[in-house]
Amino acid sequence: LRPDRVRRERLFRLLERGASGRLVVLVATAGFGKTTLVADWLSETKRASAWVSVEPGIEGAGELFACLDASVGHALGSGGSAPAAALPEALALSIASRLEDSGRPLALVIDDFHRADKAAAGRAAARLAEHLPPGSCLILAGRSDPSFPAARLRARGELEEIGAEELRFTAAETREFLSRAELPLLSDEDASILGSRTEGWVAALQLAVLALRDGRDPRAFLEAFGGTSRPVYD
Repeated sequence: LRPDRVRRERLFRLLERGASGRLVVLVATAGFGKTTLVADWLSETKRASAWVSVEPGIEGAGELFACLDASVGHALGSGGSAPAAALPEALALSIASRLEDSGRPLALVIDDFHRADKAAAGRAAARLAEHLPPGSCLILAGRSDPSFPAARLRARGELEEIGAEELRFTAAETREFLSRAELPLLSDEDASILGSRTEGWVAALQLAVLALRDGRDPRAFLEAFGGTSRPVYD
């Protein structure tokens, strides 16, 4: 975690509420701070967790849930228990059973879930969420909605959905972010304009900070800064 990060108490409360259910889904495009938010919340709450990021080589649902099983084993101090070539939904049930038997609640995090095999991984995630013991929760973070029916969990109040609107920096969070950047030439009015032009997208704010550290005039920079700026567009 970066020491200069903005602590997002309002989103911690949403995660805490979601953790009291079964499933939390964070969906937004790149650069909205999904990974940082979850990591910061886990650090703040001292909640035990098992974390898997979907990297190249584990896009298949079977590999993904075998990795999650291994991560759960590491968190529980018991090693992996998944049989070779087990089906994703069978692995999901096995993970839920291990947590039930251990009596130790965990937050299970799958980051970059959009990279996984959507149909198979979605079915396995839904099965896992529905069978988790009390106190444990599943957190899925990605750039697109997971493809599984969540109506039952939503109707029971066991699903917390956090999207781009919630993840956008508020005016207060933007001011805190910019104050930590220590840009001497940036006025309060400039900071307000920058927050409005970036629409609370933290990646764009970071790009602006990097550019303004070169000592360029903030007002001239802000007039040219937007979605067509090369770094932002990339």
